[in-house]
Amino acid sequence: MEGLFFVIGFLLGSLSGVTLMCLVQINHIRKEDHDEQS
Repeated sequence: MEGLFFVIGFLLGSLSGVTLMCLVQINHIRKEDHDEQS
């Protein structure tokens, strides 16, 4: 049972980590595009 919780926690952690990285990358790209336009 403990292994199940560990796997679920690991999956949730990696998923949230990937989404966070994607959001940071998207925000970074948007900022660069905005700077070029102005």
